[in-house]
Amino acid sequence: MRDFLQQTFLGNTILNYVWVLASILGAMTLLRWLKKFLFNGFERYRQKRPDNRHLKVVLLVLEKSILPLVYLLIIYSAVSTLTLSPRVSDFLRRIMMVLFTFFTIKIVIAIIRGVVLAYLNKKVDDENRVSEISGLLILVNLVLWSVGLMFLLGNMGYDITTIIAGLGIGGIAIALAAQAVLGDFFSYFVIFFDKPFEVGDFIQVDDFLGTIIHVGIKTTRIQNLVGEELVFSNTDLTNARLHNYNRMQQRRISFDFGVVKSAPMSRIRQIPELVKEVIEAHPTAKYNRGHFTAIEDSSFRFGFVYYVLDPDYTVYLDVQQHINLGILEVLENLGVRLAYPTRTLQMSAGLSSPSRERDPKS
Repeated sequence: MRDFLQQTFLGNTILNYVWVLASILGAMTLLRWLKKFLFNGFERYRQKRPDNRHLKVVLLVLEKSILPLVYLLIIYSAVSTLTLSPRVSDFLRRIMMVLFTFFTIKIVIAIIRGVVLAYLNKKVDDENRVSEISGLLILVNLVLWSVGLMFLLGNMGYDITTIIAGLGIGGIAIALAAQAVLGDFFSYFVIFFDKPFEVGDFIQVDDFLGTIIHVGIKTTRIQNLVGEELVFSNTDLTNARLHNYNRMQQRRISFDFGVVKSAPMSRIRQIPELVKEVIEAHPTAKYNRGHFTAIEDSSFRFGFVYYVLDPDYTVYLDVQQHINLGILEVLENLGVRLAYPTRTLQMSAGLSSPSRERDPKS
């Protein structure tokens, strides 16, 4: 048996191969136990802190990128202890550099994605948020993979100075030829960091109303009330006077009405206070002011202002309807009628109605 283990194959004894294989299997077994221990600890922590937004990012990066990279390092370190020919050794080194660069970039991209989502203060699996940062992730991927490729070529012995110089000149030419595109591109970053609106917000731009469904590097898409998709350039949106209804904390309602002049003064005096009681009785409404505002030709006019404390449009209509019905009930109980435009025509007694011309044939 000892003689068999001492036999040489490709410059290494069989015992050397056995030790390499045993080292790889032992290290991987230890790593699997460590992984199980860590994931059980993360699971216990998740149960204690279910609202933690960063845990899922850590688990995904650990399982999808870090562990495969560690496995590769284990295998490469073990195989490197063998006596290998320069060609085989150089081939393994190049393969390891490619895989190391690939998984390192994946780790960095996953970390950036998690940090950005945490910055937006949303859950990692929120589809709207992932859609919102898709443009940024495309840019991050492009930059990191480009830098990674340059790093890889440089470490493999290629001269990348010419490539970098060519990219610089090409970049200037592209920038001059695509100024409008670059303007939309920088407007995308204004939208992302300044956040005048987000995916899911209901906005108004000029005469267009709709819900944001996608924010891209160049354009933003809005679905209007009838289901059509409107496409705006990012520059147009950042330069426009934009109404974001999702940012409303409350809705203001101002209204007035008139009552007939025949109503007794004692009841006219009660109207502002009774309407105030109707508004204050609703839990979602906040009374602001109410007055007897004008004496008109055919009515006494009252004006009121209150706020609906919920920005939801349906709630706003429900509250308005409830208060309007309450005001009508108050006026009915008072015996006061709402006024409507009237005109009185007085006829003088001395005037007669024009005579009708008789048909001579009749």
